[in-house]
Amino acid sequence: MKTRDDFKPDLDFNLKDWVQDALLAESVDKREPPQFTDESIDQLMKQVYEKIEREALTTYHSNEPWALRQWALGNIMRDEIANEASNEIAHNLISPVLEWQQQQPFDPISKFHEKLVADGKPKHSIKEYMVSVAKFAARKGRKRTYPREDIIEHFAWLREHGYTKKTKIKETGEVYFTEKKYTQATLRREYVVLQEFFRFIEDRSDWKMPISRVKVPTADELNQPILTHDQVEDLIVSTVIEKLPINWIVRLAVSTLYGARVSELTDITFHLDGVDSSVYIKTRKRGERRRQPLPAALLPIFAIPMSNMTESSLRYAFRSMSDKMGWNLPERFGWHSIRRRVVTDVYSSTNVKDIPIANFFRWRVGGIGQLPTYVKVPTETSDTEILKQHPFLEVWETVVPLLMELHPEYVRCTQAQEIYHNMKILVYLCKKS
Repeated sequence: MKTRDDFKPDLDFNLKDWVQDALLAESVDKREPPQFTDESIDQLMKQVYEKIEREALTTYHSNEPWALRQWALGNIMRDEIANEASNEIAHNLISPVLEWQQQQPFDPISKFHEKLVADGKPKHSIKEYMVSVAKFAARKGRKRTYPREDIIEHFAWLREHGYTKKTKIKETGEVYFTEKKYTQATLRREYVVLQEFFRFIEDRSDWKMPISRVKVPTADELNQPILTHDQVEDLIVSTVIEKLPINWIVRLAVSTLYGARVSELTDITFHLDGVDSSVYIKTRKRGERRRQPLPAALLPIFAIPMSNMTESSLRYAFRSMSDKMGWNLPERFGWHSIRRRVVTDVYSSTNVKDIPIANFFRWRVGGIGQLPTYVKVPTETSDTEILKQHPFLEVWETVVPLLMELHPEYVRCTQAQEIYHNMKILVYLCKKS
């Protein structure tokens, strides 16, 4: 009688056996299968390991074990059911690849990653750097040094071939692919990142690229999508009409008031203390938290239990909000398109000068020459002045009472209701006096 063990899959799935079986299956003469020597198979396996690593780099921009395993599950084992058994088989499959990696004299990708971490680069910057480096290494393989021809061919390939964009029609579920060319800004970033990568592996700060420096894109070449003033106001009003999740509403408030970048919206904290209330925004560039004042009239919005959001969930939130508005936004519209509108409107509709505006939006002010060295306006003072004249403050002040009285999550939030109730009492007493 068969037991449960008789139905367990064979987990000792060997990549070498898999390759040999595949070669035999492709043999022209099935009666006399080709004979392989151990030496020829070992040489072939090295090429297979390198191929798997490069495919993982192309697909996941990483050659770490998780990426190798995921590639094995999605390609070698694409007909298998994704369960614990197939995961273990995938682990066994890529084990020789991991051993092969450890035997290689130099791994430029992981070493460069270590260098970026040691330099204190922010996580989002490291991710952007590694995508460019992984793209190059996926095409040219793992090498201790790369010849000029590899670099020249790669940039020619970037310019000529561009990339394939996947688009899914939400209504029908139809997926189609279109060929796109890299923008001048993207090519410029690829140039700068790869030059730093090559200088690292060559251990020469004066190392120069064998191609002409990619020029800084002009204003017309930059793709800088921006929402209109009315669109931003419509988003704010939609918080009541659509009853958006309060975690989204808080992010929208911080975005439309302080022009926060998507990476800055992931982890924000608040200190609620009447007129001394403030928001702490973790700046993208250096990772330090900047304290900025909160408008007293908007405090109930922020009196909720806060939880972090990932950048991908924030992008989903923005797309969901824009879909609810019925907008068919072009590619690259996102939270930064709100930031551009907020910066533009604050600059054009207030009488605040350049340095306070730069500080308010958490920019480095070194680009204004020596002026910041001599002009010492307290940031707290200038931030408060900007908020008083802020182009989107009035619409938020209109929305707050509606949120507190109509939005189910805010109605159930004790702290938000307490602050709102105290505000109403204060307004009533002011009117009486």
